[in-house]
This record gives sequence, C-alpha cells and structure tokens, in this order.
Amino acid sequence: MNNNTEKPLLLDKPYFFLSFFPSIHCSLDPSSSLVRLHHLLLFHFYAPKKLTLSNQTLSMLKFLSKVKIEFNALDPRTAACMEFLAQCNARTAKESNPSCQLLVKRRTDSYPPQISVTFVNGVEEVFDATSTPAQTIRTMILEKGQQLETEQMFREAGEKWPVIIPAEEIHQSFPGTKPRKAEEKKQ
Repeated sequence: MNNNTEKPLLLDKPYFFLSFFPSIHCSLDPSSSLVRLHHLLLFHFYAPKKLTLSNQTLSMLKFLSKVKIEFNALDPRTAACMEFLAQCNARTAKESNPSCQLLVKRRTDSYPPQISVTFVNGVEEVFDATSTPAQTIRTMILEKGQQLETEQMFREAGEKWPVIIPAEEIHQSFPGTKPRKAEEKKQ
C-alpha cells in the first residue's frame, strides 16, 4: 500500500495498542508519539494495584454520577436488578462515591427491568436487565471507567485524546526480542 494514501491510526482503546505493540525498543526515536504513548500506557497498566471484590464495587461507583434501576417487584426477571441494587447499596460503595445518585423506580406494569447508568463524563448507558447479568454490567462499567481513567491520564500528561499515531510511525521497524540460550546467559 502506498504510504501517501494511508490514514493515521486512531487509538482510543489502550488494550488495542498493547495487543499490537507489546514491546517497543530504543531503535525508535524516543521523541516519537508511539514511544511516549507506550511509556504512558506501561506506567498506567503495570503500576501495582490492589484489586479485590470490594475494590471492584468501589471503583465501579467511582465512575458513575447516577444509577437508575427500574423493575416490577413481582416480575421473575428482576434478579440482575436486585443484585446490582445490593452492590450499589453496600456501605463501602456508598462511601466511595457519596455524590452518585441511586434512583429506584418500582414499576407496576409489565415493562422489562432495566438499569441505566450515567458516567461522570455525562454519557448514559441503558442495560436490559432481563438478558444481562449484574456481573456483566459491572464489568462493562469497569472497562468504561478504565477508559475514562486512561483518557484523564493522557490529558493530565498534556497528550491529545484520542491518540492519533501517524502512519509513518506505525510502519517503523524495530527488532523483536529473542530469548537467550542457557549457554549465552552463563557468559
């Protein structure tokens, strides 16, 4: 493909970057955006973090400004709503983000149960609680939250978001890593 017609890579998901560029070596220009991006991502994703189940719940609410749960108490499909509501009502979860509004709407019609969440950046997502388990909803919120944290980290570092890597930098060659044999290690 001709380099003149190639478009720059729009990078808005950090795991996309790490899957294509697992190791970048010093043969690249240290001032290139690809190397700076790699260093920022390595620092962000490999910094030591404690992650337990209670921390997952804490960090889930940390990214939300509003949670709205709608269900009919007599509907047998409300399991995800009840589980999600219990997680949001936990003392530690409420303490982690006291400004997060928790609204519960108990319906009397046959409207299917749903969970609406509004992230701190104003984006609202609605989940169908009849077909989506609470664990999946929590995982989606954590993934979106990690993306929000990454975006904030780039903005604080003075980098633009989403990251656009010029096509010429993507096609730069760099040597791969080669494991040393046991004989070479002894020398």
